[in-house]
Amino acid sequence: MPQPLAVQRVLGDRPFAEIGEPRAVAVDENRGLIAIGGQLGWLHWVGAYTAHEGWAPHVLGIYDRPSLRCRMLLHTEWPIRSLDFHPRQPLLAIGTGSYDGGWHFYGEVLLLHLDTGELVSPLADSREVRRVRWRTWRHGRVLDLALAPPDDWEYGNDAMRIGYDAMVVRDDWLAVQDNEIADHELDGPLRDSDIVTSEQARAAVEALSTQWSYRGPVWAVEHLHDGRILATMDGAGLECWLPTGELAWSVVEESGRQLVVAADRESALVAIQTPELTIDIARHSLRDGELMDRFNPVGVVTARADGVFALRPVAWEAQPTTVFRADGTEIGQVALGGFQLASYSFPVRHASALYFLREPGEVVVVGDDLAVRRLFDGAEAGPAVEVGNSLVCCCLDSTVMRRRLPDGEIVWRLEVDRRVTALEVDGSMLYVALNSGALLGVNVDTGELRWRQELSVHGQPTTGLSLASPQPGRLLIGTTDGRILDCS
Repeated sequence: MPQPLAVQRVLGDRPFAEIGEPRAVAVDENRGLIAIGGQLGWLHWVGAYTAHEGWAPHVLGIYDRPSLRCRMLLHTEWPIRSLDFHPRQPLLAIGTGSYDGGWHFYGEVLLLHLDTGELVSPLADSREVRRVRWRTWRHGRVLDLALAPPDDWEYGNDAMRIGYDAMVVRDDWLAVQDNEIADHELDGPLRDSDIVTSEQARAAVEALSTQWSYRGPVWAVEHLHDGRILATMDGAGLECWLPTGELAWSVVEESGRQLVVAADRESALVAIQTPELTIDIARHSLRDGELMDRFNPVGVVTARADGVFALRPVAWEAQPTTVFRADGTEIGQVALGGFQLASYSFPVRHASALYFLREPGEVVVVGDDLAVRRLFDGAEAGPAVEVGNSLVCCCLDSTVMRRRLPDGEIVWRLEVDRRVTALEVDGSMLYVALNSGALLGVNVDTGELRWRQELSVHGQPTTGLSLASPQPGRLLIGTTDGRILDCS
């Protein structure tokens, strides 16, 4: 089996990159350790949300204090709210949890054995744990907890800020097992919870390293002929990297999603998700990032390789889609129908036509005359790539298929075990990124799986969210932790 790709350089690298946006921090000066809980971001946006199923954004990183090197990276089921190192034993207490949006507060205490990596969940029932703190006296026998109420029935909105204090005592916390702390041990006084804010966590990380800065998931990455690399991400509508690996410029926007480079390579369209959860489209000069035009609010972008593009509104009711020439002049409007958000984002790389998805899973194409022609059924919103006279796309039964155009005849079918985040083709090689962190190398002609690689940077796992192949044997990978991997 061929060797997988090797990471040649990492753009956007920085200390603590693995944890995304910090939520809680603890430092153990005696052991020389730092623990940071963070969130990598959700893999969905207004125009697309197929990649998020099965995704775990909540992470815990254990770092070496002198070098800031990541020793261990773990995912947790719920957001991390608080961290504290045991004063004597090699243990880290982790408080996790959140409100479910409609009734209950769920979460758990986790005890991480630092020597072995073992995780213990000692609470018998699920509770949001807002704060954990070891008492240094009595040899660390006491663990203080700040717990949310089980639900919001009794306290209403006040349940978001008030909760119960608990004092749990064990002679040897290393011996504690799963589910052994019963509910009656969690009775305690009701008061305002001692909640760690994201601002406090961010300030604590900045104090540990002046080189740290938050970078959100890289939703799109592209390569220009002169060697520059473009990317969109949370917190940056568009950024440009020089061939030397230096950041040339960055456009600060709410949250960059899609990226479409014009055929003349002089400008680019960027889909921006606003705080109001609408989508604006910005056109930027690729010389210096200057804003050239803005459409707002509109919707997702569908584009051909020659630069013709369409803006499809993201709205519950059916609205017309507007088609533009590469220079931005309007050609006309077309009625595609459909109203569900999942039907909108159907990005096809290297497309020779304007492809769209209608419910339920129907692929259509819009011609130069703006006529809508049905192709085939069974696709789902998400990444696709045109290869020869066919489309490789994600399908409704958790598979990747190559389907011949125009009738949709299945050329091959490949079952995948997790949601697909990105597709790219390089000659006979199809790259398939999954939200588990796996990257698949597939023979694009036969559908044969040639290799599977678990992505990692500096020995720690990461997940690819966007792909682009600048030349044969080279692949750019935008990751969920804000880095761009240049691989070959």
